[in-house]
Amino acid sequence: MATRNIFYWLIVVNVIILSVGCESLRVRHGDSPPGATQEQNEGPIESEEMTPAPAEPPAFLKKRQPRLGFVLSAGGALAYAHIGFLQELESQKIPVHSVGGLGWGALVAASYSREGKAHGVEWKLLKFPTEAFEKRGFFSSGRKMAEISDVEPFLKSTFTGQSVDKGAIPFACAYADLQSLRTRLSTLSLFEDRVKQCWPYPPHFQIHKVAAQPTAVDLVAQSLRAQGAEKVIYVDVITANSVKLGEDKITQLLWLQNKSQSFQKIDEIIQIALPNQDMGGFLAGRSLIRMGQLKSKNRVRELSQKYAY
Repeated sequence: MATRNIFYWLIVVNVIILSVGCESLRVRHGDSPPGATQEQNEGPIESEEMTPAPAEPPAFLKKRQPRLGFVLSAGGALAYAHIGFLQELESQKIPVHSVGGLGWGALVAASYSREGKAHGVEWKLLKFPTEAFEKRGFFSSGRKMAEISDVEPFLKSTFTGQSVDKGAIPFACAYADLQSLRTRLSTLSLFEDRVKQCWPYPPHFQIHKVAAQPTAVDLVAQSLRAQGAEKVIYVDVITANSVKLGEDKITQLLWLQNKSQSFQKIDEIIQIALPNQDMGGFLAGRSLIRMGQLKSKNRVRELSQKYAY
């Protein structure tokens, strides 16, 4: 009797196990269990119609970031503000594709092109020998015009004989050829040789066969475009600063020339105001660098937003 009961319960257990196994197979293969609706069988699976579409990216993310080139104006000691401007570009993570310069802007641009680091430019150009422009004598002191040869040791230590094609970013500068009376792009291979052509301008330097050409903005911009820049921006430290009628005549001429020129190859102009600063105030170099960064902060932020950097 006991044996019969054991067999009976074994049969019942096997029937239950088989029933559960069949049910699980049916659910696994998509068959609805008895009494289940279609919605219950499908569970949490969503139809394609219910799947949300991917979010549209913001408009500024769809913009392709253009390669930016910058032309740095002349301006004597005011050109130190260009260093602050370059530092602000780095601070806001705007890459510089290429850089050009006129007059003192050529010195800053060449220094930046060599290594592509604005703080390195500051460190080097604050070593500039300002005594080259100081007239010292037993009976007199004041400013004098230097020869470009007076600053050759400074140029050699700054550029260490490096060729332009080995620079971190492309560089261009323009000069006035006083023998042919034409404005030209410098094509010399070494940084220091190009700067010698594009840098000297009265009242700081004596000029002979060549001189800086502070109004050759379009020519330098065209060169930067030829080297791959898609947008070219002119950084002006001259015309945003007022010039008085009684000031040095060369300063007045430089201001007037820069103000009156047309910019056909330039996409934007950034003017950096440096009130009460002197184009011959080289001893204020560090202060001019800080002012350049501070005064250009908002304009650089606008560039970042406009070009999606």
